[in-house]
Amino acid sequence: MNVLHLIAPGPMAGAERVVLGGTAALAALGVVGLTVAVFVDTRAPEHGSRLVASLRALGVTAEPVAMAGRADPRAVMALRALALKADVLHTHGYKALAYGLLARRRGTALVASDHGETAVDARVRGYEQLQRWLYRRVDAILAVSSPAVAALARAGVSQSRLHLVPNFVPPDLGPLTARTPWTDARPLHVATLGRLSPEKGLGVLLDAVAASALPLRVTLFGDGVERATLAARVASDPRLAPVVHLPGFASDVAAALADVDVLAQPSLREGMPLAVLEAVALGVPVLASRVGALPDLVTEDDNGVLVPPGDAAALGAGLTRLAQSHAHFTRGAVATAQRLRTERSADHWAHTVVTLYEAVTRRREARAA
Repeated sequence: MNVLHLIAPGPMAGAERVVLGGTAALAALGVVGLTVAVFVDTRAPEHGSRLVASLRALGVTAEPVAMAGRADPRAVMALRALALKADVLHTHGYKALAYGLLARRRGTALVASDHGETAVDARVRGYEQLQRWLYRRVDAILAVSSPAVAALARAGVSQSRLHLVPNFVPPDLGPLTARTPWTDARPLHVATLGRLSPEKGLGVLLDAVAASALPLRVTLFGDGVERATLAARVASDPRLAPVVHLPGFASDVAAALADVDVLAQPSLREGMPLAVLEAVALGVPVLASRVGALPDLVTEDDNGVLVPPGDAAALGAGLTRLAQSHAHFTRGAVATAQRLRTERSADHWAHTVVTLYEAVTRRREARAA
């Protein structure tokens, strides 16, 4: 079976890391003819180039596809050449889906991973609405959470095409190590990890930090469209400037979270964020909004605290709860991590996806007979 994955990457965040770890797991499983086509957009070529290099470092065949702007007919032609022998075309994101539909040959099964919607502005909301409409022409859609499946069904996507395939613990995350509960001998280290964009609710977190009486150290790992805005706010607020840091992209997640006491995920909307999955798998207590699949990863009063989205006061109260009972939450987080690493392995994800590939190709062959 020849399989072609297709992605138009941004900074190395959830979808990019799922493609990276997932295709490596598929290759390890023995999927032959596996290739990842990666758009390298002339407006930000570093994103595509980084993903291509990372895939090749893992032994996965990766082909860069040059793209000039949002619509490039030459990119479609390049994809058609790559897709000639593909039995399955697996897309990630709305741009990859649109180009994949234009490039695939007749008879190729089309699978799409839905990594969640951001709705960061009117343009992106329009693209995401287009994606839901294009799902009508897809053989199977992989959604990362039960709420995502339900939302897509409400949007008119056929239930028969929807499949729940949760994200996996990245295999390069490293082992679970002992964690020391926080004491007030040092500041409580709170971190976020991932894309710096409006839907992540980082402004709400800064509101909570500014109002908190706790001794805090806050690190916002990652990059994105809100980086400059967040940095300017931190620099202009004397309550934030001494304690909040924006070091950029964290290439080694385990190292970045090694001394973190609380992983904060104050998202306004969410799918199944890989950052929280990684933090949970590393035994870090989590403070998160009650949106998307976050309640599937964070159990109230066990490995973390859940709060309403957009509520700075509730977020601050959650930080206080976690600080006051940090030893309790650390024990719960370590127990949850041990369970999660068994249930959400990349190998299990790869077996599930291969079974789905086989099913959709069989259906296509039956229709063609």
